Amino acid sequence: MAQRVRPIRKERTGRCFPAERGMKVDQAKRLKDLEKENARLKRLLADAELDKAILKEAASGNW
Repeated sequence: MAQRVRPIRKERTGRCFPAERGMKVDQAKRLKDLEKENARLKRLLADAELDKAILKEAASGNW
């Protein structure tokens, strides 16, 4: 028995072209750069928090 396949709409994927969101190409590039920078900063913060927790645990003598 074959299953019926539905086409995937852009609304369901959550992605569309920048022009369709009302952005210009340069704005979309800037947004992409900012999202990449934000991800990098989040990783740095997570690493710093982990280092802080390790130092706190070592200082308390629970290792």
